[in-house]
Amino acid sequence: MHLPRLLNNYHDAHLERVAIGPRRELTLFIHLDPVCNASILEDAVVRFGAIANFDEVERFFSSLQCDPTRDFISEVCRLEPLEKGRWLIDLQDYEQIVIHSPHCTEQKR
Repeated sequence: MHLPRLLNNYHDAHLERVAIGPRRELTLFIHLDPVCNASILEDAVVRFGAIANFDEVERFFSSLQCDPTRDFISEVCRLEPLEKGRWLIDLQDYEQIVIHSPHCTEQKR
């Protein structure tokens, strides 16, 4: 089976903001690390739709707090597909979460 491919490398990126909803959706606003994305100057918006485990995802992302000593929520260790429809997100200082979503889109911010 062929895994979906992400346009950007999210390792060492900064998760700046999260939007939950309006339906079973999650949107992540991410500042990309220039070392891991040398040819990309824009930041990214990653959106997951039709999330099957939405209650778990909503609880996880609702609990995240922005550290007042920095201007972002957390550093991204990993954001990658595990298999078709399953996405792993690993944030520094937080547990990992797997999002069950058939839809993942990336846009420039």
